[in-house]
Amino acid sequence: MSDGHLWFSVASRPTRSHFTRVQRASCCLSLVFLTMITNAMFYRTDDSLRQQVYRLGPFVFTPSQLWISAVSTLIVFPVNFVIVYVFTKSRPNPVKIKHPSTGSLYKIPSSASKVHRDRIKRQHDKTRKQSGLPHWCVYIGWVLVFLSATGSAFFVILYSMEWGAEKSGEWLTSILLSIFQSVLIVQPLKVLLLGLLIAFIFKKIGKAEMMDADALNGDEEFLPKPMDAEDVRPPAKPVSCRASDDRQLAAARALRLKEARMRTILWDVFKHFLVVAVVFYLAFSSSATVGHHMHKSLKQRFPTFKKIDSVDKLWSWSNTELLGVLFTQNGSKLLDDQSYRVGAAAFKQFRSRPGDCTTNITTFPRCKLDYTMAQHEEGDFAVGWRPLPEADANATRCRRRCTNDTAWDFTEGKSLPYFGQVKTYVDGAYMFEIGNDPDPAASVMERLQKREWLDGFTEAVVVEINAYNANADLFAVITLMVEFVAGRGTTPTRNIHIFKLSSYVGTSGQLMVGFQITFVVLFVLSLFREGKKMFHQRRTYFCQPWNCLEFLRLLICVVAIVLFSVKEGLRSSYVSQLKALEGGYLSFRIIAAFSDVFASVLAILVFVMTLQFLQLLSFNRAIGVLFHTLRKATNKIAAFLSMLCVVFIAFSTSGGLLFGGEADGYINILTSARTLLVMMFGDTTFKDMSADHLVIFRIYFLSFVIAVVMILANMFLGILDEQFATSKNNPNGPGGDSDMGEFMVDRVLQYFGIGTRSVRPRAPEAKGTYEEEEAPEDVRELECKLDLVLKKINLL
Repeated sequence: MSDGHLWFSVASRPTRSHFTRVQRASCCLSLVFLTMITNAMFYRTDDSLRQQVYRLGPFVFTPSQLWISAVSTLIVFPVNFVIVYVFTKSRPNPVKIKHPSTGSLYKIPSSASKVHRDRIKRQHDKTRKQSGLPHWCVYIGWVLVFLSATGSAFFVILYSMEWGAEKSGEWLTSILLSIFQSVLIVQPLKVLLLGLLIAFIFKKIGKAEMMDADALNGDEEFLPKPMDAEDVRPPAKPVSCRASDDRQLAAARALRLKEARMRTILWDVFKHFLVVAVVFYLAFSSSATVGHHMHKSLKQRFPTFKKIDSVDKLWSWSNTELLGVLFTQNGSKLLDDQSYRVGAAAFKQFRSRPGDCTTNITTFPRCKLDYTMAQHEEGDFAVGWRPLPEADANATRCRRRCTNDTAWDFTEGKSLPYFGQVKTYVDGAYMFEIGNDPDPAASVMERLQKREWLDGFTEAVVVEINAYNANADLFAVITLMVEFVAGRGTTPTRNIHIFKLSSYVGTSGQLMVGFQITFVVLFVLSLFREGKKMFHQRRTYFCQPWNCLEFLRLLICVVAIVLFSVKEGLRSSYVSQLKALEGGYLSFRIIAAFSDVFASVLAILVFVMTLQFLQLLSFNRAIGVLFHTLRKATNKIAAFLSMLCVVFIAFSTSGGLLFGGEADGYINILTSARTLLVMMFGDTTFKDMSADHLVIFRIYFLSFVIAVVMILANMFLGILDEQFATSKNNPNGPGGDSDMGEFMVDRVLQYFGIGTRSVRPRAPEAKGTYEEEEAPEDVRELECKLDLVLKKINLL
């Protein structure tokens, strides 16, 4: 491979080969230029043919590009093979050595016979004669390289004048595919076929030749043994020689074990890279990586939504901006330039129950109870929120369902609750659908506004819209919520969930199926491997942190597979229901929630698998010291984290009690903790504080900085610094993986012909024995040889 592979041989050329690196690099340059002109010949100026596009992560290619790259590789290969053959078979330039003339000083008489002289002459002529091409053929190879490179470059410039940016991009893609095919397919295949051809020609001698190899000819006979085997005994080696051989054998054994472990590590790294590549593709293909553009576009369609502060402004916004977005043109479902409305939009109201409210002052006969998920209004009413008579209640409900006038009836929900900034609301609500015609929708809103559909018992109003972008294959669930808090203030909340409804659309769906099958196969193999390891190691399996990380990865894979199955089942069911409704309203929030959870699980899986790359860094001595530091300081770090949590809880609760009434960052304990965490990194704001609390907030902020940033942070650094110094001074602290890292680096450098440090594994030393200082290896070897010579002389 180091000589037959054209691309790899530039760096790993055999030292005895006269095919120089410059010649090999020139052949690669010629191959690139020939590939460029060959690919250019297949591209025309017309773009009338539309082809299917395949996407593999960030790479985009078409079947035409694959076919052009393959054909171009086959066309270029014979020309490149001829150039490489000329350089390879050309003999090196003979070196002429001038010897001083000594014929006039000495004249050595020859006593050899004529037959002997003829035989010496034939042997000398045979050694002088070399196979291959004459040396001047090298210049022919250079001429071929020059013509192929310059000619190809000239015609490529002419072709490029007729192309545009899109055609040039496709041409570059074909070139890259051709080069990858040459590096990964053609050159290794050439080496393999050449090896098979050589093995077929020089496979092995025949069976008859093997049987007659030791037979005697007619003029041969076996020589008698000089003496019996019992009389001749091999001389005993000196003690120093035997010890030297034992040490060399132990060193060779240790070297062999390290090489075997290195191969195991490299194979595990390759498998991990394969699994990571598959998971990364599935994660980025399943998530809406370009959804922020759609999110930004849809968000800009409701610019005045955040300005709603009363019921009247809510109705005004609904009749103007909302209907303008839902019905951009007459009969059109286009929300923006590329997003279409799916089904009807829903206008929902969540109401609280009336009741008697008793205070310390007096009792109010009619006020609203606090809205909770267990206590809310869920009855049917007549127009104006009057009680519905029991006599005609059933008839009224049937009439409303037939006329689609259900704004005064409670509609049970089958989806997830709505999470607002103030409260959480069940999916069941009083609602009406905004259909596909703007005029009836405007009349319905006007009628409901006159009849006071929104009154003092209204807790929140939600407008839910479904949108789909066919170009990006993205689905959006738009939730616009207005919460009415005490004092009839409002809290507008806008949530836009972007997700992929289907993962099997277009050509990328076929690749998705292939990668999913590969992921399942790799998961089953990993599960079997870890299960076998866990069975053999039992409880000690969880003592290794990398095993725990791998076990966590397998658990996340199981959760991801289950979530994906549930999501696909819900998708199929909801799409069927949407088709049956024929333009009606259907909530996709549960699919959006599962998509968000699935994307989060994939993100955690990618995070865990990225952390597993730290195992590769454990071969570095400094990283080994760091891991040893963290492992030894686990108890101290745990105690520090407990103290940090207590301090954070104290400041979070006090911040919520002091500033929760006027600052959004301190509404509750979790929000306060998040604000304090951001404050640790320097993001501090005083704009939400009134003048009355500004001094208190400054004292609060100063106390937090002193307690957390100055005291606790320096305490954590002190713990790490102390343990790091201890681990650094301990020679057995980092472990033995650092030697393996140096060994692997030396092997890589040795493969590419770069100078190495020649780090050889040491032989294991015997324990409990005292050894004197030994002489150098060369002296010991000379002593052994002298002893052997003397013993043989004594036997003569």
